[in-house]
Amino acid sequence: MSIPSVQETEKKSEPVWKKLLQGKPKPETAQADQPPLKPPVAQRPAAPNAIKEADKKTEAKTATQNTEKNLKAETSDVTVISNDTEIEGTVSNRTNIRIMGKIKGNVKSEASVMITGTVEGDITGGSVIIQNGSVIGNITSKTSVVISEESMIEGDVKCDKLSLNGNMKGNAQVHTSAILGSVAVIMGDLTSQYLSMQDGAIINGSVQINRDRDSSYADSIIPAGLIRPIVAECLV
Repeated sequence: MSIPSVQETEKKSEPVWKKLLQGKPKPETAQADQPPLKPPVAQRPAAPNAIKEADKKTEAKTATQNTEKNLKAETSDVTVISNDTEIEGTVSNRTNIRIMGKIKGNVKSEASVMITGTVEGDITGGSVIIQNGSVIGNITSKTSVVISEESMIEGDVKCDKLSLNGNMKGNAQVHTSAILGSVAVIMGDLTSQYLSMQDGAIINGSVQINRDRDSSYADSIIPAGLIRPIVAECLV
């Protein structure tokens, strides 16, 4: 029997020691089980319709902000008497006045006076607008008086221009033109240079188309004319 040499013994034992020192080899299929990485997806540009919608939203937001600014600016120049407010006494202001509540006393303003509530007293303003309101007292305006439908006036009106489509019990002295709507009712006399009446308007009193301007108040606004006054009677 032949005895193996030392070199042959080392060759046979060498792989065993290498395996013990290196440990178990990692399976080569470990990486193969992982899904492959997907390439990054390029972002598509926004569609034209989406861009337009975004622009519309931006414009609407800007318009809303501008409207809020304008409302704040307008509100700062208006004195508002709210619906639940009642005042006894004179109300005087240089800026616009809006009356939604009730006032027992005179109202004076160098600007406009808008009434949607009730006033028991005389009103003086640069312009007067009565919209679904009620006034018991005289109205004097440097420019115009507008009385809308379903409004009630009990007193005299003195102004440059009158637009009436409500009910009025009193005399109207208008220096330039008077316009009566289809549901206007005047229980009193009317004086004006020009008169326009729609079908259905009622005047229970005298109508004087006065272009001679004999009154001192009219002379301060327009110089005297050459045409003599024309008087007409309209009775219901």
